[in-house]
Amino acid sequence: MDFLKHLNSAILENSNHKLLLPFGNLAGDLLELNLKSKAQICRINVYNTVAPRQVDSVLLRKIILHQYDLILLSSPSAFYNLKMLLGASFPIKELKVACIGPVTEKALTDYEVIPQVVAESSTAEGLFESVKKYFQTKSKK
Repeated sequence: MDFLKHLNSAILENSNHKLLLPFGNLAGDLLELNLKSKAQICRINVYNTVAPRQVDSVLLRKIILHQYDLILLSSPSAFYNLKMLLGASFPIKELKVACIGPVTEKALTDYEVIPQVVAESSTAEGLFESVKKYFQTKSKK
């Protein structure tokens, strides 16, 4: 959303800008829809998101046993893949997660998972800063 806001303010109406948007196959169309009135848009899917073929069973077990402080999720597909790996019997609502922004937050809340942290800025740096603030606040209690 921050990126869209900055890009939208930088592109003038009827300026004949041409934008190439390289995305993954699961990326939404938010940028395209919000910029199509200001620029010619060409979207190219440059990669396909796939579920991991194998995972560290020790780490997965720690999640199942709630032996972690926070899981950081940077995309809806990261959540969906984690959910699949944990299995249908895992109480998904009990996950303790931080997410990179509102799109990932929506994926979580669709399954009634309430994130402990939603990055204030939808970037890796924003996620880091929000998680840092979360743990600083938590340690003061």
